[in-house]
Amino acid sequence: MQVCVMAPQELPIFSTMHVWNTRMPEFKNAADYWFDQTIKMSIFADGLVGYKTWKGKEGWINSYGSLDGIAGIGLALLTYCYEVEPTWDECLLLS
Repeated sequence: MQVCVMAPQELPIFSTMHVWNTRMPEFKNAADYWFDQTIKMSIFADGLVGYKTWKGKEGWINSYGSLDGIAGIGLALLTYCYEVEPTWDECLLLS
């Protein structure tokens, strides 16, 4: 399990469901919760803007990837912060 990216994986799902699909407050509340959790995970002094990914036997590592690293976290935060329809999430079958 990629512990580092659990919250960032949930964030764009709920944010997109609220902004582009339903406008239901439950999705907004869930997106707000996962945004807060994502910010709280930025705890590593030697991480990429504070984030690292758990890689089992390798331990905590810096990762630049879109699925398990800082690129994905950045996309998740941008999706939450700006009401611009995300097209990057089509590759994850979220759109």
